Amino acid sequence: MTRKIITGYSNPTVKFVRSLREKKHRRRERKFLAEGLRLLTDARESGRLPEILLMAQGREGHPLLDDLEAAVDAAGGEVIELPLDILSKVTG
Repeated sequence: MTRKIITGYSNPTVKFVRSLREKKHRRRERKFLAEGLRLLTDARESGRLPEILLMAQGREGHPLLDDLEAAVDAAGGEVIELPLDILSKVTG
């Protein structure tokens, strides 16, 4: 499983995901943010996976999140770990 670690606010992926907090960017990119294990698990069960999965560094393991991470990776998506301060800036 390939996990990318981002440690800076100026990373292009961080900037892109953060831009999706604004309606005009969501419309232009035709993408949106979805937050929460339950929502992402329900989406997976419906046949949808995130293109980018952001997780906090040092998170506690959870079987559902581990399965989701493996599914995103297998589907060619990005799995990214961020420090909590950067993750909170991205999600708002």
